[in-house]
Amino acid sequence: MKTGIFTWFGYILPFDEKLRLIKEAGFDAVCVWWGNEFAESDGSRISQMEAALKAGLDVDNGHLPYYGCDKLYYSSLDGEERFGFYRESIAQAGRAGLDRLVMHPFELSMPADGNIDFFVARLNTLIEEGARSDVAICLENLPDMDSFHRIVQKADGRLRICYDSGHNHKDCGDDLSFLDRYRSRIAAVHLHDNDTSSDSHLIPGEGTIRWDEVRDALALTSYDRSMMLECALPYDQENDRPEKDIKPEEYLREAIASLHKYFGRE
Repeated sequence: MKTGIFTWFGYILPFDEKLRLIKEAGFDAVCVWWGNEFAESDGSRISQMEAALKAGLDVDNGHLPYYGCDKLYYSSLDGEERFGFYRESIAQAGRAGLDRLVMHPFELSMPADGNIDFFVARLNTLIEEGARSDVAICLENLPDMDSFHRIVQKADGRLRICYDSGHNHKDCGDDLSFLDRYRSRIAAVHLHDNDTSSDSHLIPGEGTIRWDEVRDALALTSYDRSMMLECALPYDQENDRPEKDIKPEEYLREAIASLHKYFGRE
């Protein structure tokens, strides 16, 4: 079993320091943010990928920015700009050798007045351009599952799926039929826990997900990459401080221990 974690795990640290801690904790891979929002603090997305590889970590997938993705449902200037950004991001990923990009179908739920067919047409263009660049587009499930299924039904069959355990649990509880439905298309995973009340991105075992059932259901899919965590230390926004006083080294040890506990080693 290969293990991975998103490079944002709740601590504001120099990017190279985060990579060092991730590697020293025993992780094999990372997911990187495939946007420009954190370039000033973490470096460009290309430099982040290069730094991860230099640190001895595989880059399992990149996460496209989800803020603003609702614009893809509209034939506006903002929509065209966002569409162009995604197209450029796919091309850049292909040139860098990053073969999987995770994309949200909407920010929280499908816009009530959004044009789903217009969105799917743009999505299909992204899938086609991804195929030409050897980049799989992996659509991530969100709590608006009905809209997610409608989009996948209409989209190009080459669309891959990112299974997000926290989003599935918040919307569907212990129902894991999502994994069976898309068993041949799961190409990325984001693993984190919650108690269904919020998308809290907890370490597996800190919420109410039945991880033995997730493990067994995931084993029946075609997914063969790293068990990628998308957990992050909870932050108390009201008091502007972490909810727990725990060093990043200890947090990462707890995080990787959860993967060994629930998914085991080969």
